[in-house]
Amino acid sequence: MSNLLDLAAAAQQLPRQGAIFAILGGLAIVVLDAAITNVALPTIAHSFEISAASSVLVVTAYQAALVMALLPSAALGDSLGQRRIFTIGMAVFTAGSLLCALSPSLPWLVSARFIQGLGAAAVMSLGVALLRQSIPPARLGTAIGWNALTVALTSAAGPAIGSFILSALPWPWMFALNLPAGFAVLAASRSLPAVAGNHRPLDVISMGLSAGGFGLLIIGAELAPSRPMISALLFTAAAIASIGLVRRGLKQPTPLLPFDLLRLGSFRISVLASICCFSGQTAAMLALSFHLQNALQQSSLVTGLLIT
Repeated sequence: MSNLLDLAAAAQQLPRQGAIFAILGGLAIVVLDAAITNVALPTIAHSFEISAASSVLVVTAYQAALVMALLPSAALGDSLGQRRIFTIGMAVFTAGSLLCALSPSLPWLVSARFIQGLGAAAVMSLGVALLRQSIPPARLGTAIGWNALTVALTSAAGPAIGSFILSALPWPWMFALNLPAGFAVLAASRSLPAVAGNHRPLDVISMGLSAGGFGLLIIGAELAPSRPMISALLFTAAAIASIGLVRRGLKQPTPLLPFDLLRLGSFRISVLASICCFSGQTAAMLALSFHLQNALQQSSLVTGLLIT
């Protein structure tokens, strides 16, 4: 009798383990993809015979799509079902990885990276919510720790992994290797909890203001060194979109932005600190990759190990 109970308990654990693998595996793939690409930028610039500044668009496109789609993806998950949007996001990311691996030119690669970013936004915005539904409430703190540890380890290991790939294979393989990992996560996503969405009507205007505001801000920052006047206009448009989003959200019971949480000083400061932290890290990774490989003439392998 005890053996049967043990078997039943083990059978109940399998879907939970599959769900945890899908969530943390998907998160690891999208974070790792961002980390390994930084090391490859000098190689990509040399391959396409473009300037270092132009190759940075490969990173900018991914980050822009990620930021633009983050809040809309969360809203879609609440309305249509979190498992559905997470799975669609993982499928979009995997398809974008294939397009990246097949890219014959910089515009193609930048477009494919934007597609990747759209898929990554769904994975990152819904991962913790799905994790909360996949484990007992008493282990929520542990699960959040798993999530943070996954991000930290993949961010740290990314440059070294990318440099090992580049030392043995052409740069398109960095994206091609996402395919088997993506398919494994998609297969495991069947174990995710199938919680129905609330079918609340989507606030398309707020979603557009959010995506547009962040997109205009990033494009404005990209153009600031070369076209300051256009950049200033884009910054102004981004500010107008952001003000419209805030004013609209303050009148809604369930706004796209969590204004009730942002009113808390500790939460607001934590968000700002996180933004500054990730911005500084991203800038440092980009600068170090070019400095080590171009100025100090280090190989991609040594560069990746030094950054790690």
